[in-house]
Amino acid sequence: MMPCNKNYDYFAVMEESTPEGAKLEVMNEGKTDGELRFLRYRQCLQSFGHRNRNKRLWQAPHMRESLKHPWVVQHLEQKGGLPGENGHPTSTSGPLTMERLCQIDPNNICLLLKSYSFENNDSLLFGVIETIDDGNGPGNKLMRNILQGIIPAVSCRTLVPQRKNPDGTIDVTGPGRLICYDRVFTPSHAEAFMDTKAK
Repeated sequence: MMPCNKNYDYFAVMEESTPEGAKLEVMNEGKTDGELRFLRYRQCLQSFGHRNRNKRLWQAPHMRESLKHPWVVQHLEQKGGLPGENGHPTSTSGPLTMERLCQIDPNNICLLLKSYSFENNDSLLFGVIETIDDGNGPGNKLMRNILQGIIPAVSCRTLVPQRKNPDGTIDVTGPGRLICYDRVFTPSHAEAFMDTKAK
């Protein structure tokens, strides 16, 4: 920290800005009103064919159909990406409403899903994600978290048909409505973290 005309200039030295081996790009794009700054990275979105931490069983064909919903297609192809919030929505008073569950709060968006691909014999769904440049909002905080070494995770927010089994496990029985992938700390799919394996 150095004094300069009764003000202070701050300098940050980052010797290690990303997790070791992480495939992460710091993107800079010139704008007339300033510089847009965000991160782009590869993310495992969810897994299929085995029960997740919520004892729910997903099958890849159901999610493949859900990704064809006009809501998802329109955002990916025409609106710059499918937005996701910083955490799943919660209610400050009373139960969480279906209306809130189906809406994305524009003030809480932290990421955009830009594209996706099924991999490893359709057992994993991966996506390319970008953080949102929003000043001191949740997108910028996500970017700074990643630069500090936090490996981001996501969880899908969906409305899907499901069956509860006698043992308490749940089977997703068909395609449904994918709302988005939200940022979380402990995803229901144990694999749903940023991909840090160099290819």
